[in-house]
Amino acid sequence: MKTLNIIHLIALILIAIGFIGGIIPIIGSFAMWGVIPLAILSLVISIVQKSNILVFSIINLILAIITTIPIIGTITAIAGVVLAIIAIVKLTKISK
Repeated sequence: MKTLNIIHLIALILIAIGFIGGIIPIIGSFAMWGVIPLAILSLVISIVQKSNILVFSIINLILAIITTIPIIGTITAIAGVVLAIIAIVKLTKISK
């Protein structure tokens, strides 16, 4: 389980970095295609671990898909960064 926590933590950090890239309009459309598979990975790990981050993983996946829409992409990218950071903090508290 410790290995899955580390993989999940790395995925969440990369999701947050991808969402930060999603704030920049030109990079955003390319960054989200990297964030969507990471969000799916995070969701699968949350289901396997039966952790309380499952809700955050589902919301991050939805936000990653919505961020590909140009008009509302910046707002959802900012929300995705915030949710990813909250999930990282919750995951580090669980692993201690």
